[in-house]
Amino acid sequence: MTLFRKRTFYLTWIIYAIGIGVGHAIIAFARLIAIDIGGFKGGLDYLATYAISILAIGNTVLRPFYGMIADNVGPKHALIIVQLIQLLCLTILFPISNNLIILYLTLFLLGSTYGAYFVVMPLLTSFLYGSQYLEQNYGILFTAYGVGGVSIPMFFSVILNNKNDINGYVQSFYLLAVLIVLALVLTRFIKPLPENPMN
Repeated sequence: MTLFRKRTFYLTWIIYAIGIGVGHAIIAFARLIAIDIGGFKGGLDYLATYAISILAIGNTVLRPFYGMIADNVGPKHALIIVQLIQLLCLTILFPISNNLIILYLTLFLLGSTYGAYFVVMPLLTSFLYGSQYLEQNYGILFTAYGVGGVSIPMFFSVILNNKNDINGYVQSFYLLAVLIVLALVLTRFIKPLPENPMN
């Protein structure tokens, strides 16, 4: 298949795995983040439980917004915007999420970026390879979901290593941010096939 003979496919696969994996890591630890960073323990632990719901709301309601962005600036630039929002959450907002408003806002934004990948990546696949074999091409690219969705939460857990304090989490967030920076750099190098009729 032409797909496997192009460097862009492997770059895009890595980008997808990282983006989805970071989302999965935060989803898996959302309640603990709310407890250990937000301090919502004891009688306030129900606020920590709501953290997962906030992620889910962000995941769902902003998908049309990201689709609109992709339509206006193109899927590649939309992907860069998603990655920048992830960086904002991981490096600035999460480390200061010791109050309910900032915590929920950060979870909402991070959840929205997770949902954004399911909007932007099919469009990016069509942009890179054309729409003729979109189902097959995206189906192959979607294997990144499984690999990233398992490996990166495990990586986050190993780095955190039961250090359930702000310093442990910040270190783990920064390491996830390094992965996003890598994905951001790789995004600069992806380009459509010359024969893609969309371009």
